[in-house]
This record gives sequence, structure tokens and C-alpha cells, in this order.
Amino acid sequence: MLFRSPDEMDRKIFQKIELLFSSETPNINDKGYTYDSMMPDILNKFDKINNAKTPKKKLNYIKEIMSDIINLVKFNEGEDKQVGDDDIKPILYYAFINAHPFKIYTDIQFIKIFLLEECKNDKNLEDFQEMYEHILNDTSPDKSSENPKQTQKNLINE
Repeated sequence: MLFRSPDEMDRKIFQKIELLFSSETPNINDKGYTYDSMMPDILNKFDKINNAKTPKKKLNYIKEIMSDIINLVKFNEGEDKQVGDDDIKPILYYAFINAHPFKIYTDIQFIKIFLLEECKNDKNLEDFQEMYEHILNDTSPDKSSENPKQTQKNLINE
């Protein structure tokens, strides 16, 4: 991959999210989850990541988003539910596409640079990084321009 500036990477991710957001949002609610009460708070925390000034606060918002998603699954499935990636990732991708944060690449790089030790084994940060990399790699202009609805559905249903 050619070196790209953080601003260029953010712009590229944002453009792809905008394309996915502009297509009809697929139904991710196959399980009949109640989203209304929790999703606005999750989406709001994506804005808070960008607005936070310190890497620690940015990382804490990422952790809160992941915790909220786990709580959302447990609220709908029961407290005893063992929540895994198959439960979390569709909701995370859905929230990410609907929040369409502008500087997620820069925010994650900022966190990784200044909180190196704390980030080494942070699953939450890894999931966020994997998410935007997946969106970048899976929605090349060739694929996404052909059928953004299908691309969005594939990202969410994997």
C-alpha cells in the first residue's frame, strides 16, 4: 500500500462510509433486538471520539462503545449470553456506517502513538482498526459503485 497522509486516509474512509450510508440501510435486526434506546448513545460516542482532546479519552470512548454494544446484546439475549465477535461486529459496523465519523483513522493512529503500551493487546481498538480496514478493502470503487446496498449488507452480515 502506498503511503497516504492521515487526512487522505480519513477522507477515503469517510467517502466509502458516505457511499454505504447513502444506500438503503439493510435490516440488521434479524434477531428482533431493541435498538431505539441504546443506539443514539452509541452513535453519539463516535462524535465524542473525534471531539476528545487526549488519546486516553478517545480510547475510553471506544471502550464505552464496545461495552454498550455488549450490553445491547445482553439486554436483548439475556445477561447470561456469552457475547462474541459474531454478535458485536454487525452492530459495530451498523453503528459505524450510521455515525460516519470523519477522522477515525487519525483518531486511532493518535491513540496508538501516544498510548503504545496500553494499546498492545486492546481488543476494542483492534476491532475498530479492523472495521475501517475492512471497509477500505471491501469497498473498492469498483465494488461499491456497482452495488453499495450489497456491499453494506456484506459488511454487516459477515
